[in-house]
Amino acid sequence: MRLDFDGCFYMVGCEREGLAGRLLNNGRVDVVEVGFVPQDEIFYLGNVFVQPSGYGEGFPHTLADALVSDMRVIIDKGEYLKYGLWKMDCDAKMIAQGWLEVVAGSEAREKVSAKAVLSLYVSAFYSTSCFSEGV
Repeated sequence: MRLDFDGCFYMVGCEREGLAGRLLNNGRVDVVEVGFVPQDEIFYLGNVFVQPSGYGEGFPHTLADALVSDMRVIIDKGEYLKYGLWKMDCDAKMIAQGWLEVVAGSEAREKVSAKAVLSLYVSAFYSTSCFSEGV
């Protein structure tokens, strides 16, 4: 898969020389592999987020952060289905073979927000712990 766009591509979390450049099909893009970035600064560099495939544990935090930050999210169609984005209030359009651009609506942003996730964790904790009713 290759994405075609003009601008600068910042690859966060990985410093493998040339890895990001292999995703792009022209010389109009500057690729900067920045390595580790503190979580509260991760989206300062741009307005488009590319979700790579292969994440192995549930719903990626960076994907949730990108969705609630109103970023344009580029994701493989298989990952889009795997994470259930098709069930949420997300607009998706095919931009390349097998790749979608996803924009989250207000319902989807709420479902993956830190407040909603924390509420689910707290509810699960109290329902399965010694703090549950009748114990």
